[in-house]
Amino acid sequence: MHTYLRVDNDGIVGVRGLKGCEFVDKVRECQGQEERDVVDVTCNEDRVYKDVKEDVVVDLGRERQIIIKRFNYSDIVLWNPWQEKARDMSDFDDDEYKQMVCVEPGTVSKPIKLGPGQTWVAGQLLRLAPTAY
Repeated sequence: MHTYLRVDNDGIVGVRGLKGCEFVDKVRECQGQEERDVVDVTCNEDRVYKDVKEDVVVDLGRERQIIIKRFNYSDIVLWNPWQEKARDMSDFDDDEYKQMVCVEPGTVSKPIKLGPGQTWVAGQLLRLAPTAY
């Protein structure tokens, strides 16, 4: 699920619900455990948060937030190309990174493998709400 969320033009985004989760950081080529209550997206980010237990809340600015409820997805991918990568993307305006963040549910750390005739069901529910903090 490529969940691209539009944010205010200043590009400041806070993501909650990832504290304590292990992550793989593909930009910095490292791994770790998230210690922050709020993950601020202020640079090029491409992280896979593993085994996320809580709903994820994205602060969109203007006192609005999106609550992401996942069903049968274990991971969250947090992505924004920021200025340096946005310029190199042919399908992305140079300044478009300021207006979006990708917070996508997935099963990245432990991919689902299906055999012939097998099914797997997953989904997400996005709810727009006023900022509660």
